[in-house]
Amino acid sequence: IRNCCTSPGIRRSRSSPQRRRKMRLQSRQRLVRKLWTHSYCQRLKLFLRSRATCHLSST
Repeated sequence: IRNCCTSPGIRRSRSSPQRRRKMRLQSRQRLVRKLWTHSYCQRLKLFLRSRATCHLSST
């Protein structure tokens, strides 16, 4: 009887931190992705701009 009562509680306590960790990881990944895409876009813009200026100056 005791085991039946305690097992769900243990399960619950075990699952909650894992879920929290998972959520944290997901949010972190999202943040990293957002930052990465932002920096990438900036680089791309700069690259295109420099290319355009070079092209204009050469012609």
